[in-house]
Amino acid sequence: VGATPDVTRDSALETRLRAAVPHYWPVRHRNQPTLVHGDCWPGNVLWRDGKIAAVIDWEDATFGEPLMDVAITRFDLNLIFGSQFAAEFERQYCKLMPQLNHASLALWDACVALRFKRLTDRHLHEWIESYRRVGRMDLTEPVLQERYLQFANQTLDKLCN
Repeated sequence: VGATPDVTRDSALETRLRAAVPHYWPVRHRNQPTLVHGDCWPGNVLWRDGKIAAVIDWEDATFGEPLMDVAITRFDLNLIFGSQFAAEFERQYCKLMPQLNHASLALWDACVALRFKRLTDRHLHEWIESYRRVGRMDLTEPVLQERYLQFANQTLDKLCN
């Protein structure tokens, strides 16, 4: 396996994210709690004939803030396909769910970015291997690192403005 990679290579960025979250906690713009998947990424959505056939892997499900799933999905779309896909998902979600208050999405994005850092500190190679098993040889450590840093910096920009 070799040395454990540090996906951020920027501890100052992680420190800034960690420092920003308490300023917005507790969340001021809460939505009505709902069923939340907790690991809502494209690999847990099965499609048939261009339509969602099933959502699998519910072991992280809980009752909570729906923006948590939005942030997880945005983050994973950013890692897998790039920031334009994450932005388009957010745009479409907001359009289809206008009744939700989206004001705290950047806070949930920060939580998800920190979660990724925690989950991959010693196990990024497992994420890369799972992408390779589905044919995504392009998702290498440098690509994931670049996309993580972009997402985290964009999140900080949103939180600080």
